[in-house]
Parts: sequence; structure tokens; C-alpha cells
Amino acid sequence: MLGDLQLYQHAPPRPLFISRPGQSRIILCIGGMGDGLLALPYIEKLLGLPGYSVAQILLSSSYNQWGVATLRQDAEEIINAVDHAHFARISVAILQAPVSDREGMFMTCSHDAIQRATAIAQAVEPDALIDRNVLRDVDEAFDIPMTSYRWLSIAKKGGDDDYFSSDLGHWKFTSTPTLCILGEKDEFVPSNAWQSQAWASPSVKVVAITGANHKVDSEAAQDEMMVHVRAFLTA
Repeated sequence: MLGDLQLYQHAPPRPLFISRPGQSRIILCIGGMGDGLLALPYIEKLLGLPGYSVAQILLSSSYNQWGVATLRQDAEEIINAVDHAHFARISVAILQAPVSDREGMFMTCSHDAIQRATAIAQAVEPDALIDRNVLRDVDEAFDIPMTSYRWLSIAKKGGDDDYFSSDLGHWKFTSTPTLCILGEKDEFVPSNAWQSQAWASPSVKVVAITGANHKVDSEAAQDEMMVHVRAFLTA
């Protein structure tokens, strides 16, 4: 994949990789937990959108560093990237697999191990690191450096990272037109989540992609998703 590697932030240095630079519009791709460059399997398909550059951002929380970062830090770095790329404005948002980390964790991991890690995190200072043996008991995906603050943010109801949970009631969206893309077979989401009234908002359109898992690995699912993306961007 060809493109320009740029620093959107110098202290500490943070890179931005822009493919097809110089187009009239730009898509800023922000991965989820554990993601980094080229983490999204449909990046090449995004490059097929006429008139759009595609930028991939590396954050302090990228790869296995999300356990020692915060959403506030992510937000500040994303703002720096937007300023660097000279966005006139953010016109629309696309959320692919907007899921509740808390609910996904309880769907796929040992409840006893989660509760044990939570009890330990509540007993120490927010910036203290949790024993990785304790985190490994929850799931190998959590075998990373993790502060007690970040653990509680994702594991406790109402934590700073607790978004899209079905037990939080109606979610508040901005007025920015938003496309929410859910996977019919997302392994971290209850099968009927896309039918929830919590999505109801005049600024939000929700679509469910046939056969799609969390990352939309299937070629057929990617093609179906891109139909919705193109329609949304040209509406």
C-alpha cells in the first residue's frame, strides 16, 4: 500500500499514514482496542472510493498499549490529527462494530475472573498496574500492561469506556450524521442488539451486515458494507 507517512504530533511523536493524498475529502480510520496500521481488513476497499484520501492513525493506545492509555488521551490525539490534516470540518461519522466492551467481555470471558480482577483494581491506586496473571485468567487478550483505572473503565457499568451497553438506556448521539454498521455475527454482541431502540436518533442510520463478524473479515460482508458506505457518503 502506497502513501505518505507523516507526524501529526511531535511530542511524543505520533504518525499518520495517508493513502491517495491530495483528494478533495479524507477518511480518517481509527481502530479499536489492539488495532494499529492495516488492522482493518477492508482498507483496500475504502481506497476505491473516488475523491477520498484514506488516513490511518497511530495513537498512544494502539496495539497492546490501550491498557495504559485513556479515551481522553485518544481524543486529544485525534484532534491533533484532524488539525494536522487540515480538515475543514468533520461532516459525517461511520462506526463499524460499535460494541460494548463490558458486555462483550462478559459474553466471552470467565465471570469469576472478571470479578476477581475488578476487586483487585478497586483496591489499588488508579495508575497501579494489575498483575498480568490475573488479567490472563480473564482472557489472553488482556495479557497486556493494564492500569486499574483502565480496567475499571471497561469492566464496570458506567465506567469511562462504557459505551453502547444495552443496559444504559437511550444513548446520546451528536447531530453529526452517523452510520452505525453492525455485524450479524459479531462475536461480542447479542444477536438482537441492532434492533435496540437505544439507537433511535434522527442523525443515526443503523445497518446490519449479513454474516459479518466483529472485524468484517468476510469478502462478501465487506462488499455489502461498502454498498452502505457509498450510499451514506453520497446521500
